[in-house]
Amino acid sequence: MSDQYGGAPVPPANVPPQKPKSPPWGIIILIIAICTVFSCVVGGGIMAAIAIPNFKEGYQQGQRNACQRNLLEIEFAKQSWAEDNMVDDYSVEPPINALVGSYLDEMPTCPAGGTYTVGNLTEFPSCSIPGHDFPEE
Repeated sequence: MSDQYGGAPVPPANVPPQKPKSPPWGIIILIIAICTVFSCVVGGGIMAAIAIPNFKEGYQQGQRNACQRNLLEIEFAKQSWAEDNMVDDYSVEPPINALVGSYLDEMPTCPAGGTYTVGNLTEFPSCSIPGHDFPEE
C-alpha cells in the first residue's frame, strides 16, 4: 500500500512495525573460529615443514662434531703413547688396551653408532660413518 502521491509504502495501521533482522551472530562467530583454526593448522604445518629438516640437520651436525672430537682425542692418545714408548716405527698401530686407561678414560664411541679405526701412527683415526672425517686444521 502506498500513499496517494506514489511515495514509500505505508504499513497498515493495525500491523506493528517489524524490527530489522539482526545478522546470525552465532554463525558468524563459528565461521571466524573455523577460519582461525584452519589458519593455525596450515601455518603450523608450514612452520613444521621448515623447522623439522633444520632440527634434523642440526642434530646430525652435533653428532659429526662429537665424533670429530672423539677422533682428535684418539689421535692425541696415539701420539702420547708413541712419545712415552719412544716408538720409532710409525707403521705400528698402538694397542687399544695401551691407550685405554693410560691415555683415554674409556674408548670413545661415535654418537651416530659408527665404529672407530685407530690406525697406525702415520694415519689419522677414522669413523665408519660417511662424513665423520678427521677434522681439517
